Amino acid sequence: MKIDLCYPKIPRPKSSQLYGRCAGFAKYDGTNLHWLIEDGQTTAFGTRRSRYPFEPGAMAAFGRDFHHGLTFAPYLYQGIEFNPPEGRVFLFTEYTGPNSFNGQHFDPDEDMRLVLFDIAVGDPSNLLPPDEFLATAEQLAWPDVAVEVYRGPYNGKITEAVRQGKYKEHSPEGVVFKGLNGRWRVKIKTDEFEARIRP
Repeated sequence: MKIDLCYPKIPRPKSSQLYGRCAGFAKYDGTNLHWLIEDGQTTAFGTRRSRYPFEPGAMAAFGRDFHHGLTFAPYLYQGIEFNPPEGRVFLFTEYTGPNSFNGQHFDPDEDMRLVLFDIAVGDPSNLLPPDEFLATAEQLAWPDVAVEVYRGPYNGKITEAVRQGKYKEHSPEGVVFKGLNGRWRVKIKTDEFEARIRP
């Protein structure tokens, strides 16, 4: 089922805007998938613009509706052991693996991952600030959480370091910076990744 954009697009920074202190998380190259949990039970899942009931028939339909590289994703989620939260909670994960590039998954295998990178409570737009996200991820005992690679002021020095590949050990794509107040987020990609996707 098609839905409105479930996860907001992360903008590139505006030079005229003041951002402040932040946490920088590795940006993973893959497909953004969300999982809706209601009162401790996973009830639905999907991409940024689709949602399916979390039940066998819909999981099979998901694999048919999208390219074959995503077929395994709901079954991978099904096998993850974690502490499901109460209330209405959205888990945002990146489905990624060693052969993922620019949102495509070539020859997906057992090394595919679901990296938890954001959590929203109540409404998908109500994303948790960095510290609350990390604390909640720990409570969930989610096994694969986005790596925090930086904490400090957001400025030209740190963005240039990302572009030059300082943090590519964790993610060759780049870094997502999130304001500690939870009010803003921007993405910076490495020059190397930008060159790879440039036509």
